[in-house]
Amino acid sequence: MGTGILVRDVETAGIKFQDFVNPTATPALSADVPNVLQVSEGGTTKWQLSQEDAGVNATLLLRDLTETDEWWWGAFAGGDKRLAFQKNRMVVMRSGDVGIGTATPSNILTVVQNSSTDPIADAWTVYSSSEYKEGTRELSAEEYSEALQKLLQTPVVKYRYKGQTEENKEKIGIVIEEAPKEIVSEGNPKAASLNEYISLLHAGLKAQQAEIEKLKETVKELKGKQH
Repeated sequence: MGTGILVRDVETAGIKFQDFVNPTATPALSADVPNVLQVSEGGTTKWQLSQEDAGVNATLLLRDLTETDEWWWGAFAGGDKRLAFQKNRMVVMRSGDVGIGTATPSNILTVVQNSSTDPIADAWTVYSSSEYKEGTRELSAEEYSEALQKLLQTPVVKYRYKGQTEENKEKIGIVIEEAPKEIVSEGNPKAASLNEYISLLHAGLKAQQAEIEKLKETVKELKGKQH
């Protein structure tokens, strides 16, 4: 392509490449279409950077012309201001929220429901140090007991997500509307907070173990009286 600069053609509103070394050389960048920049290789146009629409709805797209209507990167200035990749397969909203498989993330990170493969990670950590907390106190004996009762009252169900078929794996879990309020996600009332769910399970386990220890003592006393 040579060494030069990109210049805007006032008459066509297109973008041209001006080669410093050989001004008469045929540019590798096309300029005939308004607001379009095309990159060619071996005489074949492979990439196209174009502005579509205008004003508040202006969109800047980088297209792979070797694919049918496939764009790799886009910047949208409309109502849902966002950067998008691979036709909205991944988006970054102006707010900083990230969506994978969805163009409308509702949280800091939203992964599409019913994805063909579950997200995989080596670890998912939660801030838990006392440095981040205040007003910390242990549950009372009554609260431990209540945690156990809430868990026992929560049904465990088998299900598939809507839109899935019998070919999809049958899952096991809970229905959030039938679960204790303590585990309902603060940011999404239709989701469970796994950190608080695990903590409630921990509390229920401790309450159950306390009951087992009491029963052990009772059995021990009864055996002692028999002798």
